[in-house]
Amino acid sequence: MGTVVCGECGEQNDSSATFCTNCHAYLQWDAGSTAAAGPATRPVGAPPVAEPKVPTVEQDGAEQSAERSVEQGVEQDTEATQVRLRPQPDPQQSAPTNTADPGFRATATTQAVTVPATGEPVSITIEITNTSNIVDGYRVATPGAPQWLTVESGQLQLLPGTSESLSVHVRITSASLVRAQQVRASLQVRSMVQDSAAVELPLEITVPVVQAPVLLRAEPQLVRVRDQNSAKCLIIADNARSNRPVTLAFSGTDPELAVRLGFQPEVLFVGPGASAAVELVMSAAVPDPGQEVSRAVTVVATEGDQRAETQLTFQQSASAADPPVAVEVVPSLIRLNDLDSAEARVVLDNRKGRSGVRLWLGATDPEQALSFTFSPPVVDVAPGRVLAVDLRLDAPRPAAGQEVTRPFSVTAGDGRTTVQAAASLVQFSSRAAIDTLTISLDPSVLNLGHRRRGWLTAVLDNRAGTQPANVALYGDDPRNALHFSFSPATLLVPAGQTAATRVSIRAPGPQNGRESTLPFDVIASDGRSEVRSGGSVIQAAADRRPLLRILFTLLGGLAMILGTYLPLRAAESTRAWDLTADRFAGIFGGSVDLGGAAWITVGHVIIALGILVMIGLVTAKGGLSRRMAVLGVMVVVGTLVTFAVAGNSPVPGAGAFLIILGCIAGFIGGRLVRQ
Repeated sequence: MGTVVCGECGEQNDSSATFCTNCHAYLQWDAGSTAAAGPATRPVGAPPVAEPKVPTVEQDGAEQSAERSVEQGVEQDTEATQVRLRPQPDPQQSAPTNTADPGFRATATTQAVTVPATGEPVSITIEITNTSNIVDGYRVATPGAPQWLTVESGQLQLLPGTSESLSVHVRITSASLVRAQQVRASLQVRSMVQDSAAVELPLEITVPVVQAPVLLRAEPQLVRVRDQNSAKCLIIADNARSNRPVTLAFSGTDPELAVRLGFQPEVLFVGPGASAAVELVMSAAVPDPGQEVSRAVTVVATEGDQRAETQLTFQQSASAADPPVAVEVVPSLIRLNDLDSAEARVVLDNRKGRSGVRLWLGATDPEQALSFTFSPPVVDVAPGRVLAVDLRLDAPRPAAGQEVTRPFSVTAGDGRTTVQAAASLVQFSSRAAIDTLTISLDPSVLNLGHRRRGWLTAVLDNRAGTQPANVALYGDDPRNALHFSFSPATLLVPAGQTAATRVSIRAPGPQNGRESTLPFDVIASDGRSEVRSGGSVIQAAADRRPLLRILFTLLGGLAMILGTYLPLRAAESTRAWDLTADRFAGIFGGSVDLGGAAWITVGHVIIALGILVMIGLVTAKGGLSRRMAVLGVMVVVGTLVTFAVAGNSPVPGAGAFLIILGCIAGFIGGRLVRQ
């Protein structure tokens, strides 16, 4: 259940509460308003309903301070529901209040009353018992009571040990309606013999809501304009008969839908017993020259399910003038079937004119749903000539299976005179092709196993349709864990045929190494509606081969590089860095001049191959890593074979072993590609 925040003290209250449970402020100032979800705000002029601030009451001709909380100084007797006051010091009284025993008891029949805002009195009975040993009199005062509250009572004389009832009448006396609220006051029963003896009885006063409809009126009710397309007036909202504020939302219409209405402000706050006004701006096309048009406008103010309305007349007239140019839309009735745009011609006839005229073309429609394009928008029409201008109309297509008529007017003006031509656009939409379109998935259950990506085929069946379906495809899954790609992503499915698209689905690995099933939908949409088909993706435990591939590939590449710094043969300390092309030629007693490339050694070649082995990680199939590892082995073995042919010892050293191990590791990493 929702809550309402009190605008006075910030207390959270149940949404069904009428008054605040803490400060008793009226909560439903915004009842029926669309803004009721936020914190309640106190209307302008409404006093806060917090603890009252030291009002004074006249008692026996003297004003005494009543600054005291209703709860302060009160004791409640649960058995007799009797209330005793612990009097507080009063700076204007010389005698202190007796806090021990006032000498009498006072009990009210109720501690809460509802006082009608219309002034009818409410009676409260106070039972008073004289517990002293003297004859005493008693009177009732109301310290701290609001100014609009009147409490009337008589006086009571009691013998010792006797009891009697005293009637107190509470009513509202105010020239204006008192706003709906709850206030806390107290009835103070005082002894007429002992000035310091008093008992305060707490009293909670509720002013109920006076429901009365808001009255609307327009000032003036007849708005006349001449040769103008807009006018202003005031809409007065009178809330004088209700003691609660209202928040009104304004709207309006006319039977011809020819008048555009604007309200400033659109939402009006009217306080209790008050009135306020909004400015209404009415605009409509100027009638033909010499013509007068009267339009009945209905203005509606709503608050929740409450509604008030008033009517006014918007009268427009145009000065008489002979238009030099006649305007006609050809054709005047344009029909469209399953289309969003149409072409027409605007014929400008200046055969009766004695001089040329420059015209600016425009168009309007009551619904403001059409878009007009003139080619060109400004034309010069020579006297005695007829000119045609191309007009393009664009309009949103109606719902499938519906027909809509959109009237519009084309205007041609020279800055002084405006001529209009009326026409209509009738649009009809057949039943949407997507309504009969179906999607089937092959397979509908995609088992990825240890893989993260899979493919399926979505077949769109339009064999039951009578129109081609142009749709965009996309995927959706409740967990937003799948990534979809379509090839192609849009399809034009002819009527009576089918079309297919390849769907690629990429899924994350299952959590905690378990098998997971992810449901999904493949959706086809034409921009207005959509059709979908469901499927699911099944994944097994995560494959560790990618991690092993990275580990073996990196270790293999690094081992190949490190091996170049160790002896290549066991017989001597020759490293791969020492074996240049000239050194190989020297083994056979010759020399090779490579010019600028003479610095290249076997070490450079091995390092390059090791780097390429590691770069193979970015390839999809790992072929680069495998090929470079094989080449690395071939280079080392070829080098050792070269030494053996020359008669030197071919026994490999630590560097050769490390390079070959690195090549083997890199080759294994290249093979650990996810299949």
